[in-house]
Amino acid sequence: MVTTTEPLFLETVSPVVRKVLVAERLRAMRGKLVEVLPRLRGLVDETPADKTADVVALGLLWSELLHLDGREEKGLAIFKEVVEPRQGSLPIAGQLVVSDNLSVLQMASLSGEGVATFYHLVDRRRVAQFEWSDSLDLLEAQGAIEKEKYNEALPPLWRNLVRAHALGSWRASRWAAERYGKLCLKIGALEEACHYLITAEAEKEMEPLAVTIGRRRDLELIRTVLRRVMAYANLRRHFIAACKLLAVIPDLIPDDDLPAISEWLLPRCRELPVRNGGGVMRAAWEALQELGSRLPKTTSKQMIEAALSHPIWQAPPPGGNWIVPDRKDVVEAVTFLVHSAPAEYLPEVVDATLPLATDRVQDHDHASVVNLLCNLAELGGSALKAKIATTLYTPGKPINRILAQLTGFFGVEALTTVQWEAFADRVIEETRLTVQ
Repeated sequence: MVTTTEPLFLETVSPVVRKVLVAERLRAMRGKLVEVLPRLRGLVDETPADKTADVVALGLLWSELLHLDGREEKGLAIFKEVVEPRQGSLPIAGQLVVSDNLSVLQMASLSGEGVATFYHLVDRRRVAQFEWSDSLDLLEAQGAIEKEKYNEALPPLWRNLVRAHALGSWRASRWAAERYGKLCLKIGALEEACHYLITAEAEKEMEPLAVTIGRRRDLELIRTVLRRVMAYANLRRHFIAACKLLAVIPDLIPDDDLPAISEWLLPRCRELPVRNGGGVMRAAWEALQELGSRLPKTTSKQMIEAALSHPIWQAPPPGGNWIVPDRKDVVEAVTFLVHSAPAEYLPEVVDATLPLATDRVQDHDHASVVNLLCNLAELGGSALKAKIATTLYTPGKPINRILAQLTGFFGVEALTTVQWEAFADRVIEETRLTVQ
């Protein structure tokens, strides 16, 4: 059983290493992860073997930063190399924290072991009578919040946040940060709310945060929030949460801040998508969907070039029944971007987009691709519109429902009997499959 007098894990770590943990975490959040990782490796190697808690704390930070950057497999490897061999030498509370952090890594990497590790830990915690949070503090805070005495809820939730940090528990720290961030939102401490909700990866809270920021009508507050986001939300998981915020405050962002935000988004736009869809690349392009039409011409062209040269735009779908779900987000972002792009650049965009509607078609984003081509036809003039129509409506080639509805827009003459018959056969087949 864990006694109330037993120190929490980070309380067993030396003061020097505790300072290092804070400093290196901040550097990583500021986008310096490539410098932080070798530094942590060196610190682990230099720390005396008998300083078990120090080595484990450094290993946990190393693994966590890799996890926050979406590199779970590497994080697991470091965890098993540095942390796991020393787990048995820790007090019970430290062992439980290590196991819980391991379950977070395993679940994030979609390992089947994660669930087993987590539920085994639940049983061990019950036997040890150990909790991640102080229930009395949480009850005190909840009571104050229900009475709308928010200032009285601050001290217990802050103590809960500090305790979670001292535990060294990643899960408990995110829970505590989300609770504290929500309270900061209620009392109007919006800069702090932004920080804690992003570090908690609380994506669902981004919309209410954005609404509250908008109601303030405070330009300096908006600039401060944007600066904080670009300064500290550079680890991939934090970046995704920050993009959710940008996606719901596009109209509040000052024009002169747009190039800096685009520059911040651009490296993530160029990343490859994760296998299951979603992730950093999609979050970046989703944010651009809302900002695209407001960007300066040179910036818009730069972002479009990143899209057209991206592997998911250039390559066909993998084959079989596979799709590339993230391509739709890129196409929809480009649809907004072309409205602020230089007019002379549009023919190049058309040439790069037409294959997505002819040779590299996927049903998942076909409507979005055609919509982009319609926008390009409107913006580019009659010659460009005629070129798009000629490619989409090849004589004798079957067409789908979407193209059938756009014959008037593209000025295409009536379809041939062969095309109508092929179109009718396709509609019948689609209806049959729908009914089944």
